[in-house]
Amino acid sequence: MDETPYIQSFVSERADLAVSRPSDLPGYIAHLLASGEVIALYQGQSEFGPRALGHRSILADPRRVSLREWINERIKGRELFRPLAPMVLREDAHLYFEQTWFSPHMLYTFQATRHAKELIPAVLHIDGTARVQTVGEGDDPFVYSLLKSFRTLTSLGVLLNTSFNTASIPMVETLADAFACFEHMPIRTLVVPPFLITKRMVLEPRRIDL
Repeated sequence: MDETPYIQSFVSERADLAVSRPSDLPGYIAHLLASGEVIALYQGQSEFGPRALGHRSILADPRRVSLREWINERIKGRELFRPLAPMVLREDAHLYFEQTWFSPHMLYTFQATRHAKELIPAVLHIDGTARVQTVGEGDDPFVYSLLKSFRTLTSLGVLLNTSFNTASIPMVETLADAFACFEHMPIRTLVVPPFLITKRMVLEPRRIDL
């Protein structure tokens, strides 16, 4: 189903929103994430299962513990230390986690390597483990391209991923749900490929600390 008319109608009714179609959407998003932006991603059919897998997700830089704390406090309304999960390029998983195997549905917990504990602390439990989603090109081409773009910028093929919802609200299902949730979130950018929807007024400063 072509969502373009609905997106254009939604944006046209709100002076605080702008919509664009970057020629390299994954690359553009990767730059936002690497600069400390937190984004919401809505694409395709909704996921079925216990975790968000890149179709109804909130994404951030896995290096920044401050972002994990901010997401937990300002979006999820829960303790600051609560862990958020990593999505990682399938071919790079062994660089960050020990004894890994394919885990496209984020059902398995792996021990992080010593190197990963220094590089991606925002997606690790206090015991150094994480529930990992591995992403191959055939699993999700858009998320795969996004991870590769982020790796090009940062040398890390990993992103922080949590479900697209707020405290006490279920994960969004429809595009209308996504818009309603986005309007009340302190997040500046919603991605609905191939569109990028941006709030003209930044509600929170970008978190650029590492």
